[in-house]
Amino acid sequence: MTINQLQYFMSLATRLNFRAVAERYFITQPTLSRQIAALEDELGVKLFERNKHGVELTEAGKTLEAGLPDIYQQLSALLLETKETAAMGSKHLTIVIQDDQVISPELMDAITAFRKEEPDVHIRLDRVPISSLYTSFPDQQFDIANVIDLDGQFMHDLEFQPLREEDTCLAIQTELVEGLPDSVTAHEVDLVIQKVPLHLISMEYYDSVSEPIQSLRNNLHLDLPDGRVHFENKLESLPLRVAAGLCTTIVNESHTMSYDPKIRLLSVKGANVYHKGILYHPENTNPALQRFMKYIDM
Repeated sequence: MTINQLQYFMSLATRLNFRAVAERYFITQPTLSRQIAALEDELGVKLFERNKHGVELTEAGKTLEAGLPDIYQQLSALLLETKETAAMGSKHLTIVIQDDQVISPELMDAITAFRKEEPDVHIRLDRVPISSLYTSFPDQQFDIANVIDLDGQFMHDLEFQPLREEDTCLAIQTELVEGLPDSVTAHEVDLVIQKVPLHLISMEYYDSVSEPIQSLRNNLHLDLPDGRVHFENKLESLPLRVAAGLCTTIVNESHTMSYDPKIRLLSVKGANVYHKGILYHPENTNPALQRFMKYIDM
């Protein structure tokens, strides 16, 4: 039993989607399936069942899911402390991805090129909630974060470098929009959310964006009444609700929902674009970061 297997299990138990979990951890679906199968073989129980509706936890899987998080958190903290102690003085670069985003191809290309030139630099990739950036960057726990810039939300002493502009999209269950084109007008969005409620992640999750409904109105150029927008407190629950047809939401085009076959992203014509890029501290003295940034600018 490995720490990665436990991590994959907990993520799959929450998302119930092999493709989404494989993308989250930058592995292939067959690799993920083998890791889960190895964990099941070691425990001697079946943890997941696949059926025509997707993936479901078995009763044994539910028992493991209920008891594992506290143990995993303690073990992860211990292993991280051990690795950081061993890495003191060595070459390293820590890159994190906003937890609801697919890594930007420009950043992935830079990582690939950098690794070819400097294979001795240890690159750590991870995912974090965007709210963690406010507490982690001052302590330089991350060197670079791949994020969406929401209304210039970041602290003034951090530098945001845009990598690309992305369309604003309506995320909705595929079956609910059969026959609609890939691009819709704000008026068509309004008609859709009159039938299927619009849910957003609570702004408490992001920590700094004010007036989210007004921001959405400005983005879509649509006069949305306050009562038409509802908020979710848990980021991980929103994709599940959208896939089930219980709600819609507004996302950028490279949101992790784009990998869910039950969810369709419809580009909103005339809406403002999202700016996706990297966030870093300009006074970070890590030499590896300073050399890595040359590959971002290529």
